[in-house]
Amino acid sequence: MAGLTANLAKSSIYMAGVDEAMRQRLLQITGFQLGEMPFRYLGIPIASQKLRISDYTTLLDALSRRVTSWPKATLSYAGKAQLVMSVLQGIECYWMSVLPIPSGVVDRIYSICRSFMWTTPRPPIAWTELCRPRREGGLGLRDLSAWNRALLAKVLWRLQDKQDTLWIRWVHHTYLQQTGVWGWTARHGDSPLLKQILQIRDSILVTAGSPAAAEQLLSEWFQQPRGVARAYDYFRGVRPQQPWVRTVWQSSIQPSHSFTLWLLAHGRLLGSVE
Repeated sequence: MAGLTANLAKSSIYMAGVDEAMRQRLLQITGFQLGEMPFRYLGIPIASQKLRISDYTTLLDALSRRVTSWPKATLSYAGKAQLVMSVLQGIECYWMSVLPIPSGVVDRIYSICRSFMWTTPRPPIAWTELCRPRREGGLGLRDLSAWNRALLAKVLWRLQDKQDTLWIRWVHHTYLQQTGVWGWTARHGDSPLLKQILQIRDSILVTAGSPAAAEQLLSEWFQQPRGVARAYDYFRGVRPQQPWVRTVWQSSIQPSHSFTLWLLAHGRLLGSVE
């Protein structure tokens, strides 16, 4: 646009894989400051190497601040579960749609949620059981590792569908070239995101049996509404419905009473949990 110029005091240039001579030339041409990686773009850390757990501090701090602002002592267990489901898991969803989240970060998120949820040092029910849909005996919280894979599976679908975006075109030009997403072999220097997408591709191939069947499976997921939810069920593994679910989660029962019945159904209704 005419009349617009870059503010040199607020602009930085980031480089990776560039020799010193080229680096100095680019700095001279642009007049920008040399920035250091990782830096943040739209709240997400950008780096030329694999992110460390410390690079996820912004996410973990945001969750911790939200938790400490809630009146933990006066909320029922049902209320706490609803807050964890609707607020905490909404915060990390944005990160999980663009980054493979390390297991160490997932464990820390679970620790933050667990310390808010329970008032006892030893929770009466394992967190993995809470991360099951209600129909399967859980509370409907998300299994974050499976949710991360489901969100990244949508990225895999976009790659094989060759959707016309700048990033998709760049990946095809730089990595896929003539091989396509199903013939692509990871290299040592590939990003963790691309390697994680390859792992997801391989796990789907094992189940589907062929690239054509895998493409069909991805299309069935993501060309329809609730595609990520269907992929999530695939990665987490579906269990049979519990026979007591309809009795516990009736709309006519107060949520706090339903939670008590839920503990009773699991054989964990002890005086110590309160």
